[in-house]
Amino acid sequence: AQLNEGISTSYYAIFSPLWVSDCITFMTGVQELHRDLRESPGPSRRNSIISQLNRMKGSVCVAVFKVLLAQRLDGAWADVEMR
Repeated sequence: AQLNEGISTSYYAIFSPLWVSDCITFMTGVQELHRDLRESPGPSRRNSIISQLNRMKGSVCVAVFKVLLAQRLDGAWADVEMR
């Protein structure tokens, strides 16, 4: 990526703060899921477990999308046509 008329940097460097945020979200979800699994059974426990699993799935999907986008923007897939 060309920044400020001459500073070149990789899109991996540009997206790295966002990946840190995704990692924090994922790890928080793991911690909350672990806490939920130790609680006694009940309907609120089931809902909380589903919520944490969805949160973790979402953060992984978003992080993978950002990796693929960074690869594409850095030219790793220059021969792949985008429509």
